[in-house]
Amino acid sequence: SEEEEKEKDPGATAVEAIKSDLKKVAVAFQNAVVKVFDIETGREVSRLATDATYDGTPATQVNRIVSHPTISFLVTAHEDKFIRIFDILSGQCTHTMPAHLDGVTSLSIDAAGFSLVSGSHDCSVRFWDLLGSRTCTQEITTHREKAKEGVLDVEFHPTLPFMASAGADGVVKLYASS
Repeated sequence: SEEEEKEKDPGATAVEAIKSDLKKVAVAFQNAVVKVFDIETGREVSRLATDATYDGTPATQVNRIVSHPTISFLVTAHEDKFIRIFDILSGQCTHTMPAHLDGVTSLSIDAAGFSLVSGSHDCSVRFWDLLGSRTCTQEITTHREKAKEGVLDVEFHPTLPFMASAGADGVVKLYASS
């Protein structure tokens, strides 16, 4: 059956080069599993505990993975409205944040590694203190829903103090930080 086929070979949903170890890449799959691979050998070197249950409900799809520029951790955006932080070395979840009112679609970490931005189908963009309180520091409801989708992508500029968001409404918005 199609369901059995999906379990055997789930599709990839996100991929991210691990910035603290450029010989590794993280890949997320539809079944909520995130695996870390050695780029040179192609071998799986670890698996993050992303498919663990946190509240008794089954784990949900990972929509995006981002890696911290200098510290060995990954941040994952989940369909269950949560953002989770994982230690790459242990594979364990070190922090869970209820993030949005709908599935979290996108993430980006600023070049300095202090701020995280997330986007969601709830049409909001949220900024987070990544290394300190790990709380939301600003929320902007900026895009309009279209076909039950909201914010599709967010991205910090690598060197300038700008962030962009792209929405299902066909609009790209640019934000400047002071």
